[in-house]
Order: sequence, then structure tokens, then C-alpha cells
Amino acid sequence: MRAAVRMTMECPFPISLWSGKDKILIYNDGYRAVLGSKHPRALGRPGQEVWAEIWNDVGPMFPAIDRGAIVYEEDGHFVMERAHGPAGDAWFTFSLSPVREETGEIVAYLNVASETTKRVLAERATQEARSDAGRAERRLREVFAQAPAFLAVLQGPEHVFEFVNDSYMQLIGHRSVVGLSVAAGLPEITEQGFVELLDEVYRSGQPFIGRGLPAMLQR
Repeated sequence: MRAAVRMTMECPFPISLWSGKDKILIYNDGYRAVLGSKHPRALGRPGQEVWAEIWNDVGPMFPAIDRGAIVYEEDGHFVMERAHGPAGDAWFTFSLSPVREETGEIVAYLNVASETTKRVLAERATQEARSDAGRAERRLREVFAQAPAFLAVLQGPEHVFEFVNDSYMQLIGHRSVVGLSVAAGLPEITEQGFVELLDEVYRSGQPFIGRGLPAMLQR
């Protein structure tokens, strides 16, 4: 047990020991961030008392370890009271393992924890932003599809057709061009200078507006 405490105190990573039958909390400086406002009164107090709000989640892990289970979880979700005020969501990647005497008796449980709350929230925000962008794109495509003008969306330096509306399909003779480059989908325009115009717009980012330009199309 003394060796386990020394190891805990000398490690910069958040570590706590749940010691004895009352699972008394001993922890290092790194674990203080996990505790929040519970520090310093949490030191030397029973774990069930310190983490009462999550005990229904944490408590069953200890008898499971006694029976030989391995406890390891990535981005485990808890609603924790760590500041003055209501409990908040938190996520941790953590392990819980036994500390044994030479006789095999469990004298403590070693908890190594890494908080992943910021990453989880950032990933959720990114996913939500992507979903919003996807919905906005779908709405824009619906507007494009119903527009009376000839509209096409081209992707990348090869100018691959990503979207064409019904009017554009009628213009090009209902050819299936989505997924093809302009040169492959409309080969008759490659000698008419339009690919070079697209290249310049893609390279410079500057718009080109052509008025009354003739184009020969196979319709």
C-alpha cells in the first residue's frame, strides 16, 4: 500500500486510490482537476461520500473487480458535481484495477483517469456543425433544382460535376454527367476554351461572367 501511494503521489497523471473497506480517497495533484471544488475536503474521505452523485455508476465496479472483472472505459459519461452549482456532464477515459498484498488480498483500487470532456464536446459541436451544413446544402440544392436557370456545381481542379439541376440536364441532352469531369461529361466543349476558363476561376478564386458566349453542345 505504501508503494502504491508513493507511485500515485510521484506521477503527474491524474490518479486516485480507493483504499480499504470504506474506499478512502487518496489522490495526487493531477487528480485535483477531476475533483474540482471537492478538493481538499475529499482527501481522506470515503469515495461513496465524495462521489455520491455518481455512486450508482461507480459503486458496482468494485464488486465486479473483486470477481475478476477488468474495468476500462473510453469516454465514459458522468454527471458530476465539481463546482459550486448544479452537476454537469463530464467524460473520462479511465481504468480501475486492484492493488493487492502479497497474499492476494485487495487493499485498494487504483483509478487512472484522463478527462476527455473538451474533446467529446468539440467532436459533438463539429458533428452538429456538419449536420447543419448538410441541411443547408440540401436546402440549397432544392432551390437549385427548382430554379429555371441552368445550374451546375463543379468540384475540385478537374471540375467534376457534383450537382446539376433539371434545366441543365435538359440543356445537355439529359446526359448522366454527375461524377464526371467537365471534359469527360461534355467532351465537345474542351476545344471551345471553357475548361481553361474554369481552370482560371479555380486557380484565382475570381468569378468570371460571360454574356452571350456561344457554345456548341450535343443535345
